[in-house]
Amino acid sequence: MGKKHYKRKLRNYLINKEVQLKIVITNLVYMVIIIIITLAVLLWPLLNDMFFSNNLDVQYQAAQTFLTLIKRLFPAVGLMFILIFVHQILITHRICGPLVNFTHTFKKIAEGDLTRKIVLRKGDYLSEECEKINTMIDSLSRFIANIRNSHEKLVSVLEEAMAKVKDQDARIKIEEALNIVKQEALQVKEYLSIFRIKNNKKTD
Repeated sequence: MGKKHYKRKLRNYLINKEVQLKIVITNLVYMVIIIIITLAVLLWPLLNDMFFSNNLDVQYQAAQTFLTLIKRLFPAVGLMFILIFVHQILITHRICGPLVNFTHTFKKIAEGDLTRKIVLRKGDYLSEECEKINTMIDSLSRFIANIRNSHEKLVSVLEEAMAKVKDQDARIKIEEALNIVKQEALQVKEYLSIFRIKNNKKTD
């Protein structure tokens, strides 16, 4: 049970496994390079004494010091690797989580669904970008709603105009012209029908 719970928790933190592990591995590689360079600089005097000194006592003391340092450094380096790995997973989790959320929202927008909003978890990054995207969605929703309202008014005006025409000949000509306009309006309605927006009308 505990093992399954651990795997589930780890999977929750690896939201975008490919991206997160790529970032973590890249950072760890850089860290390894830095550690190797640092150790080389620190240990070079000892290595120089061990391999190039003609004095056996100096070689012995250098070797003893080298072994002592290695015994102390390796556990510290290992612990540092673990801490940095965990830290990188947490950091990338807080970045990739919002990015995955953004991706799903963009897909919904592409499908015409403007009802979805981005909601970040506590501690997630990219909160400013989230607010801007949500503001954009609100603006698009209002824009589409205004177009729909204008369309409904246009159709209503056309129908009223056609109903008021009494002269038969004039009515036929006006009907032909109005039908063309109405067809265009219906086409606009068809285009607008792909969008889903939140209904902000208050109900009593």
